[in-house]
Amino acid sequence: MPKDASSSVLTKIYRIVQERIVAPMFDCVKSTIDFREAMDSGKIIVVNLSEGEITSDVANFLGSLILSRIYLAGMSREDTPEEKRKPFYVYVDEAYRFVSLSIRDILQSLRKYKVFMTLSSQYLGQYPKEIANSIPHLCDTIICFTVGEETARALEEFFRPSLTYTDIVQLPRYTMAVSTVVGGVRECQILRSVDLGQGPVNIEELIKFSLERYGEDVDYARYGGVPSTWGLPHPTEVGLATPLEWILLVKLYRLLEEELGRGMVSIGSVPAIEQEELIQLLKDEFGVSEAEVLKSLNLLSYHGYVAMRTRVYDCNAIAIPKEPKTLLTPVPCSDCGEPTTRPFRLRNGTYMCKICLGKAIARGEKTVYDVAEPPIDPRDVRPDNVIRIRKTATFYSLTPMARAKFFDRAPRAARGGGPEHAAGIGAIVWGFLKHYFYFEVDVGEEPVRRAQDGSEEYVVKRLPDIIFWPVARTKEGKLNPRLWDTGHAFVVEVEINPVKSKKRVQSNLEKCRKWGKPVIFATTRPEWANQLVELLHNDFQQEVVLDNTGFFGGAYNPKAVSVLFVDPETRTRCFLAPQTPLPVRGETSVETERAPRQEEGASAGSAATEQYAPEKIDHESLEQLIGALSRDGWKFHAGEQDTIYAERGNLRVKVGSLTS
Repeated sequence: MPKDASSSVLTKIYRIVQERIVAPMFDCVKSTIDFREAMDSGKIIVVNLSEGEITSDVANFLGSLILSRIYLAGMSREDTPEEKRKPFYVYVDEAYRFVSLSIRDILQSLRKYKVFMTLSSQYLGQYPKEIANSIPHLCDTIICFTVGEETARALEEFFRPSLTYTDIVQLPRYTMAVSTVVGGVRECQILRSVDLGQGPVNIEELIKFSLERYGEDVDYARYGGVPSTWGLPHPTEVGLATPLEWILLVKLYRLLEEELGRGMVSIGSVPAIEQEELIQLLKDEFGVSEAEVLKSLNLLSYHGYVAMRTRVYDCNAIAIPKEPKTLLTPVPCSDCGEPTTRPFRLRNGTYMCKICLGKAIARGEKTVYDVAEPPIDPRDVRPDNVIRIRKTATFYSLTPMARAKFFDRAPRAARGGGPEHAAGIGAIVWGFLKHYFYFEVDVGEEPVRRAQDGSEEYVVKRLPDIIFWPVARTKEGKLNPRLWDTGHAFVVEVEINPVKSKKRVQSNLEKCRKWGKPVIFATTRPEWANQLVELLHNDFQQEVVLDNTGFFGGAYNPKAVSVLFVDPETRTRCFLAPQTPLPVRGETSVETERAPRQEEGASAGSAATEQYAPEKIDHESLEQLIGALSRDGWKFHAGEQDTIYAERGNLRVKVGSLTS
């Protein structure tokens, strides 16, 4: 089987088996429900798979699994004499959700083992066509209440000559048409349903008694690494079956972002990348096959996320044996204008693709001496070695729809949180995007709720500000572009002025805790970051660690919280803990040192800094902090009084003392 054939299936399976309600079922050594014993002893097993309690995917999966177990248990009755087989009845409501083509074999095979099945649904059209055509013929008894014309016509042959499809369509309420086989002959009759009412049985007491007698304790603390994910937006729901599709979108977006930074993008001019070069780029970085990349590109094109265009090259050119180095960011060819990641750099500072350079040398417009990098030996390029190039190149670019859907989602609605809140979210997303985390931003579209007197009533939003879904990793720690790491998602809440909005911080903490994911509280000012640490650690009695996601030096820990400071201007970020507060100018106990922007002509070493007394920090916390910051691109050096500083961009932060 090709490597890419099973990736989407595995992603769906992982999402199901990592669900909190399902994980204990697959983790147990032996099943505690013996369907064969229940059949032989006359026990009743009730399974509640209503979609209000669990999602449809989980319910359908569990229902299908239980039906297969019943089938195996029924077939195992082969070892019991027929006269000793006690009848066992299976009732399946909304059966179309659970049955597959194998239901035909189940209906045919189980009746001789005295396992009888009743399937219930609203109309035949809910089943796949093959099943809908075969089920009525495999059932001895058909009970039909009022249905639509299509279902009535399909069932008419089982009620003739007593009833026509018109009679079935016009059945009164609480009236049913019954067709059953009696003595090998099918008989029909119209019957009225009887309301037996509700007896004195207390359902809650029965459930309690059943749990006490047959239930098994489950320690959900063991499944903290696989918490519930249903209800959180997942990348597969928007057509990103594997991370490879997302990686492609991120690469195309980065290309667009680079051009926007240079001011080179105008209407009708969207940067693109050539298909062969894109495939080679992903092969080198992730080890994927050409078929996998093309499949993902086709899927993205189908959803309208990438645009495709072609260009035909038909010309004579000199064969150039030299291959340039591959660039991470394409540059435009000065001749054809198309982007290329494998350009030849000319001495005049421009770039040319291999085809255009060969064409220019063949025409005498360029020579090998015009090429600066990579250098070409004139002996390798023969003037008489002219080749005919006929090639159709395919280019891909990000569509405006994909850009708006995935990358320009900022909180703008009534509950968006304001400009600084939106800027913080943008800076956080940018930082995680380089690691290919898929993200969903809550844009604040939930309506503002009002009390009876008309005043605005603050009610916490259902979703976190940001949800991050990581790409799975191999045993060697490399990204695996074929699978989403559903079990290690985490959420981020961005807080503005947390001391003033203490109630909101507490509400957001309680909301995020319900999702069972690690929670990062982020903010845009150093003093607010320190306040968040104090609030969470001292007031709310939370365990605050440097990294609770497992991706920045710590361990995946849904029970702990982390605090992140992010600078929207420089996009610099830093995790905090109670032992590692940020330095802050003003009244708070710690201060941040921001290296002043260099004036024109100033040397790199002329930036003035202020010195602060080193804070005490334990050795283990200091090691964790340095490890986390190093992986995030920070550089370290020692200052006066053995103080350790971390620098990135124009931000300089004191992290501890060498004496600690």
